[in-house]
Amino acid sequence: MATAATDTIPLQTGIIYGPVRSRRLGASLGINLLPSDYKLCSFNCLYCQYGWTSKPSLALDGHARNLPRTGDVAAALEDYLQRAARRKTKIDAITFSGNGEPTLHPELADIVAAARVLRDRYLPKVKLAILSNSSTIGRLEVQEALNALDLKLMKFDAGTEDMIRRLNAPAPPFYLGEVVAGLKTLKGVTRGEETLEGQPADPAMDRGPGALARRRAGGSVLAPCGLLSRLSISNRCVRRTRLFTNDIARSLTGRLTEGYLSQIKIFTGCPAI
Repeated sequence: MATAATDTIPLQTGIIYGPVRSRRLGASLGINLLPSDYKLCSFNCLYCQYGWTSKPSLALDGHARNLPRTGDVAAALEDYLQRAARRKTKIDAITFSGNGEPTLHPELADIVAAARVLRDRYLPKVKLAILSNSSTIGRLEVQEALNALDLKLMKFDAGTEDMIRRLNAPAPPFYLGEVVAGLKTLKGVTRGEETLEGQPADPAMDRGPGALARRRAGGSVLAPCGLLSRLSISNRCVRRTRLFTNDIARSLTGRLTEGYLSQIKIFTGCPAI
């Protein structure tokens, strides 16, 4: 079993947070469209920085009353942008993210439209972005809202439903084909995948054109975590937000070799192909 999270971060307590330093987005001003006192998400990812999702769901059920309305988000964002413009605060992106999956919000399209108006008024060079797990991408209204954004960073951790279920524990119903079809409708999408660095058990994985892994300094490789079974695993995997024992590594990969891996590092945000 996995150990308790050792470096999860607290939930966002308001609508606006940051700017936070992002490897992919630069200085990112966060917008939390989810409840402020619990995590609302359709996934329960093993590596989530906010910890476990108590009950992953694709339906709002009784959660809608706990979500900020379009007017609340617009007022909070305008207040911040007015001050940021006066103070010349560095912001590279305004990013919908927060305590779970932002596309679950039923007013996403209206909120994106309001944010675009305010962005154009106060900081027109800033990008509008979203971090999404892609679980709702089959919904037409979500596709339309996402295509109004400048940057769409969409999670796609593995190429099989089995591996996605093991890594992300999606709320049912989940159909990989629907996610892939939905992602194809988006313009300018960036696919986010968890990748691992370490010594390969199978050297062929990073040979030649179209290699599955990218060679890095020191003889290690950088590979999607869906290929974890082809890396040598030490007696624990050091991940961004959780420590995994041999048991969880075995359950993820079906294979645990005796070779050692000094440390596994997580990288995200691979460009879409």
